[in-house]
Amino acid sequence: MEVRNKTEFYKFYKQGKFGNKALTWETLQELEESNFTKKICIRGLGIARTTVKYYIPQNQLTKEINKYAKQGIPMDKLKFNEAMPDENLLIQGEVRLSENHIDLTYTTKKEPMNTAFEKEQLHTNGLKAITILKQHLSPSSYADLQILLETYPNSVIEFSSYSCPVGNIPGRNTVIWEVRNY
Repeated sequence: MEVRNKTEFYKFYKQGKFGNKALTWETLQELEESNFTKKICIRGLGIARTTVKYYIPQNQLTKEINKYAKQGIPMDKLKFNEAMPDENLLIQGEVRLSENHIDLTYTTKKEPMNTAFEKEQLHTNGLKAITILKQHLSPSSYADLQILLETYPNSVIEFSSYSCPVGNIPGRNTVIWEVRNY
């Protein structure tokens, strides 16, 4: 299988086809009805990675949403997810199958991936990549990653792993951010 564009990705992501993910809400109303009280991240369609907002306290959410409106980004393009406990990050990056068996691009910086990659971007492959993944992903998260690699053998899989349980599936320490062929 392949994921050919961001719209297709979001469709599959919402359906849970990629396994464990951060808690997400499609609308502000869904978020409010969930009674979630921790920090939030705003992202979505039409929002460049550089303008994604991280670690927003609930009492600042309206202020941040208004900033997007001033940029001409309509409310229906905004998506919300729980802010991840980046202080507990172990490893994050991208993994894919290749002629080297498996390629891993990763960082151990404890901040959102796009800024972490600006400071540290490590590369490895083969047995060393597998060893690093097994050292940092819980057994259930590693098994989930193997299923994704088998199901989407030509895709890049973006992930973050933590020293604590995270996401919408109990017993996992790794969330999948994206599976893509684009």
